[in-house]
Amino acid sequence: MGRFLPRLRSIEKLRCWRIWRKVDPLSPRSGLVQPCAANPAGASWLQSLRPVRRAAELGSLDGTAPHEHSMPKSYNIDQILTQKPDKVQTDLCGALERAGGLHSPGALNGAETAFLAAFNCWGGIECEGLSGWLLNTSDPKTFKQAVDALRAVGASKRADALWRVAGLFQGSELPADTDAFSEVVTDDQHNELYEEIEEQMREEDLGALLHRYVTAHVQEFR
Repeated sequence: MGRFLPRLRSIEKLRCWRIWRKVDPLSPRSGLVQPCAANPAGASWLQSLRPVRRAAELGSLDGTAPHEHSMPKSYNIDQILTQKPDKVQTDLCGALERAGGLHSPGALNGAETAFLAAFNCWGGIECEGLSGWLLNTSDPKTFKQAVDALRAVGASKRADALWRVAGLFQGSELPADTDAFSEVVTDDQHNELYEEIEEQMREEDLGALLHRYVTAHVQEFR
């Protein structure tokens, strides 16, 4: 299995990703690295995240929830939106994590799921590189959820770039088995390809797209 060395590419950007919830014990390949966890000094690295469940359990990624939420939101999106875009994204990330995040079926609606999955993918790759994100994800459902989320928030170039990983499998068909997926995507021989994909992903300003997505779907966050 390939290993990785954490790479801090942007202290200023990663300053925004913070720890928003307690860490759960993880079994091998059972969870994700927490992209909200780089401290301002960059002195500590990433903390563990509870397992991510498939998007179908959480709602579609087109901004349409499979059910109506009768309970009021635990956060105030209008108040959050009064801040600078970077602060909006990190505060909304924290609010959605506290609301249950991606690991709690039914906790988020479709728009919330799309935002958080895209944001966490972005943060994870920026913090630890694509190889590191794949190593800690090691789940075809989580990978597909991230690609779908990027498309949902309008980051089609990033989604296309990330989907190149699927090309490591015959016919770009992801295996259903987690171990089979992990064995291929964590191989060190793909590191050069992953670095190329990372550069391709950075050609699109995801921060701006996420902010635009939230404002365009603000009713889904109320």
